[in-house]
Amino acid sequence: MTIRETLLTLGMIAAMRHVALGQDRLNGPPTIRDLGSNVTDGTVSVECAGNESYSELSCNVYHLSLDRMPIEEYQTLRAALQKDLATTTDAYFQPLKALWCNAAIKGSIQKDITSYSPGRAEEVRNRYKRNEGFCGCATKDCYISVRLEQQTQDLNECTFSSTVFTANFVKVGDRKWVSNNGPEGICGVVSVLTIEHEPNYANLWTYTEQRTYTNNGDGLCKGLANSTTLTYSWKSEKAVRLKCEEIKFTTNPGLEQLLIRMRKTLSASEEKTP
Repeated sequence: MTIRETLLTLGMIAAMRHVALGQDRLNGPPTIRDLGSNVTDGTVSVECAGNESYSELSCNVYHLSLDRMPIEEYQTLRAALQKDLATTTDAYFQPLKALWCNAAIKGSIQKDITSYSPGRAEEVRNRYKRNEGFCGCATKDCYISVRLEQQTQDLNECTFSSTVFTANFVKVGDRKWVSNNGPEGICGVVSVLTIEHEPNYANLWTYTEQRTYTNNGDGLCKGLANSTTLTYSWKSEKAVRLKCEEIKFTTNPGLEQLLIRMRKTLSASEEKTP
């Protein structure tokens, strides 16, 4: 095949691919995968079911998020630990030293982790190494130094969380569906969810989540903005880069973690506002 024939073939393939992608009508209920957001370290996927007109959709919305402890939170915890340690006596540390400085413990750990996955095994080794520092201590100052060093590692701890919820969407335009929900929960959350695909491209989607808090005056809800908006889109960056030495997993994150994420998102949005 000549160079000219090769180029013509590639051009035909590209044209066929463009036609396949350039369809403005759904071939089935939306299945939307891994939309990113440039203001939060996570993705959203949406999987829907509905009759062929797709005027009404019943969907599962999947959130995946990776959270690293904010430096401000770490500094607050650091100050609290230093204050607590200042009033701690040597007697507090003696049981820790007796536990982790037993030669039998290390041998037992090495035996137990032979069947562990690489990541789980490394976490156990690191936990032992962190507490092994107590073995050489004979003074309170030494114990405190080891404990503070242990906390330093918390700064590089990340939490990978997943959650899923159902939402019913109604078609409000040629390419747009909306779901209205609430008020829900102790914060009285009213949420408006939107999915919309690009003109001529029924496989390129944007998901928007707007939340309004009708009770943000006290308790865990105190300090939340009146409303927040998050957008996840095919246009956003597809990956994140964080320094995570330890990763924890959680499904359906608790209210406290959700509120922390909301505050982080709000802070990020305010920083981008001129």
